[in-house]
Amino acid sequence: LSHPAYSAAGCTISYHWRAAQNGKVADDKDYTLNLREVQDLAVMTQEQNQKQVDARNGQPAWQSQITPALFVLVAHRPKKVDNVFLFSDEQMANRVAKAMLHAVELCGGGNNEPF
Repeated sequence: LSHPAYSAAGCTISYHWRAAQNGKVADDKDYTLNLREVQDLAVMTQEQNQKQVDARNGQPAWQSQITPALFVLVAHRPKKVDNVFLFSDEQMANRVAKAMLHAVELCGGGNNEPF
């Protein structure tokens, strides 16, 4: 994750994400998270997150091991679209989640279902 930017007026967080898998670039592009679309946030280990991703992709038996441990803040949006932010420190992930939740609420996002 690089070049993060926040627009209070637009209720967006933009950033650049670059990821490599087996030495090859798997993703290298800019993303924008519209805080109005965020339904909920979750902090978990990257292993837990990967298990959920694998299950959604039809591979519930796959097991991943992440060493050293990483923590993720996952912003869930409609149509099972997630924005994932990686942290090496769980406390920092929780602090950012708390701040992001406040921003989501100020922007009118969140789970607005009555029940």
